[in-house]
Amino acid sequence: WQSCALKPGVYGLSNGALDTPWPKTRALKTALRQALDSDRQEDLQAGLWSALQDRKRPSDEHLPRTGVPLALERALSSVFVDFPEHAYGTRSSTVLVARAEESVSPEVTWDIVIDEITHPHAPRHGLLRKSDSRCQLIWQQGRTSL
Repeated sequence: WQSCALKPGVYGLSNGALDTPWPKTRALKTALRQALDSDRQEDLQAGLWSALQDRKRPSDEHLPRTGVPLALERALSSVFVDFPEHAYGTRSSTVLVARAEESVSPEVTWDIVIDEITHPHAPRHGLLRKSDSRCQLIWQQGRTSL
């Protein structure tokens, strides 16, 4: 296990180390920065959903060199991976939005909204399913409850 303290900022994590500069990681970090500038939560979420659905593959010269064959590197390079020849790809996408609520008590309350879309890889698997879960996270003196 590895750990490190992170300064405030935007970080990206894919199937590599934290902030590995892969095209899809850089694209999602850019999308997150832009979404955070949104005035409305609906715009923030719309920008993130759009970025998570991106199937564009970068050109070969921008692909990382991870040691897998070039065809596989191409197939895995988009944010939304769609590799039907091998029945492989993005299974689900999740947007989690947490906002700190102002409080007059010593408790810090977070309002957390989780939206997830499950992506079938073939029409026979059914329709896209979207679930909406809401929970409240309360943190107080090192204790956390849901």
